[in-house]
Amino acid sequence: ALRVDPNFAEGWYNIANIYKKMNDGVAAVENYTKATDINDSSANAWLFKGSIYLDKKEYDMALELIDKAIRLDPSIEGNLKTSVDEIRKLLNSVQEQISNIFINK
Repeated sequence: ALRVDPNFAEGWYNIANIYKKMNDGVAAVENYTKATDINDSSANAWLFKGSIYLDKKEYDMALELIDKAIRLDPSIEGNLKTSVDEIRKLLNSVQEQISNIFINK
C-alpha cells in the first residue's frame, strides 16, 4: 500500500505496530512519526509512540505524547488518567527531592 501511496498514514501506523511487537522501539518510533506527520490526528499513533518512551524510561516525552493522544481522543483518558497522574506526581516528587538536595549542599 505504501508503494502505491506513501502518504497512507495508516500504513505507516501498521508498520510501526509490527516493529513495536518485535520490540524494535527505534523503528516503531520512526514509523509512528511518519504516520503522525501525515495524519496529526491519529491518537493511537501518538499513544503507542508514548508507550515506547515509557519503556525507555523517558517519562517526560512519554507523558507529552500520551497527553496529545488524550487531547485528540478523550475516550483514552478514562483508561489512562490515573496512571498518567501517578507518573506525573512521582516525577514531580523526584524533581523536588533533587532540588532540596541541591539547595542543602
